[in-house]
Amino acid sequence: MDVAHKLALLERMINRIFNQNLLRVESINSDGQPVFYSGQWRQIGKNDRLAIVGDRVIDMVLCTSWFDVRNAEGRLLTKGQWSELQGDLVTDDRLARRGFSLGLDDVVIKNPGHHGRISNGMMANAVEAIIGAVYVDSGYSLDATVENAE
Repeated sequence: MDVAHKLALLERMINRIFNQNLLRVESINSDGQPVFYSGQWRQIGKNDRLAIVGDRVIDMVLCTSWFDVRNAEGRLLTKGQWSELQGDLVTDDRLARRGFSLGLDDVVIKNPGHHGRISNGMMANAVEAIIGAVYVDSGYSLDATVENAE
C-alpha cells in the first residue's frame, strides 16, 4: 500500500484531516528511510519525536483528570495514586492493543526489510506519535487532541 493510501486510511481511522501533510507522514513513519510521497522521495523523520510529544499529552490529560478526582471518602487522590494510575493506564501494551484494535498496523510505515506483524513497541510508539501529531497539527490544543482521541 502506498503512503498516500496509508494517510487517507489513517485520517479515516482517527476522524481527522491534518493541515500539515508531512507531519502526518512522520507520525506513522517507524523507519528513518526516505519515503516516496507526493511524487518524490522525501527524508521524513522517524516518529520518535512526535511519540515523545504524544506521551506527554497523554500524561497531561490523565494528570488533569487525576487532579480533580476524589476517592470514595471524598478526598483528593495522592501523588502515589497518580503514579499507580499512570503505571496502570499508560503502558506500551495498552497503547499497542488500542492501535491494533483501530487497525493502525495497516498504516505504519515499516523498514522495507521488515515482514510480518509490527511489535507492540512499534505500535505503542505509533499511537503516541499520532496523538503528538494531532496535538501539534491542532496548534497545540489539548481540547482538539482529546476530541480526536475519543
